[in-house]
Amino acid sequence: MEKTEQEYAKIYSSKKFLPFGSGSPRTQFRQRERVGLTKKTIKYSVNETFFDIWSDDLAWVLGLIWTDGHLNKNTVSITSKDKNLLEKVNSITGNERPLRIRVTGRAWDLSICNRQVVKRLREIGLISGVEGKTRNIEFPNMPFVFKSSFVRGLIDGDGCITRRVQGKNVKGLFVYICGASNIFKGLVSWLREQNINHSLYFETDEMWRVCIFIPI
Repeated sequence: MEKTEQEYAKIYSSKKFLPFGSGSPRTQFRQRERVGLTKKTIKYSVNETFFDIWSDDLAWVLGLIWTDGHLNKNTVSITSKDKNLLEKVNSITGNERPLRIRVTGRAWDLSICNRQVVKRLREIGLISGVEGKTRNIEFPNMPFVFKSSFVRGLIDGDGCITRRVQGKNVKGLFVYICGASNIFKGLVSWLREQNINHSLYFETDEMWRVCIFIPI
């Protein structure tokens, strides 16, 4: 039969340690660990080298992180309503940590807990905190050939696509992307280099929206 916390406390006290529950949080954790009140931490592996070598897949994942992701200490997370999209990210990054559904049941969280991965993402330009990320994060410096995949990640993260219909015919697609202004400075520069027609809207000083029309 599993012992109660009171029984563990009695066992602990009999070993002549500090009173159970006293001391710093770390001391209290060690107290609980010694008498079996803590669970072993499960470590999930991830393919660290995936983030070291530029590829279309890496650029796409970065686009998702730059829009729907956030960094907290040694964990990078992505939140999305699209479970299949997050499962794809787990697959290509080799992340074994399972997805976690939010309390609302309307979105899923993907988390990668790895110091080396976080260090690499910081080197590329990811910033901690939601507010700091929104204000200061920039379009990352990467080989030109992979920028289109990064933009695709931005669209999958914070974009939407609508149709332009004339009569019964579809004349084209409108692609809208919304995000931090510093990211969009790099995005607009890339669109101009590619001679892609677009319209730029200022939601606020910190948030911009880009509209791209694709004729069919």
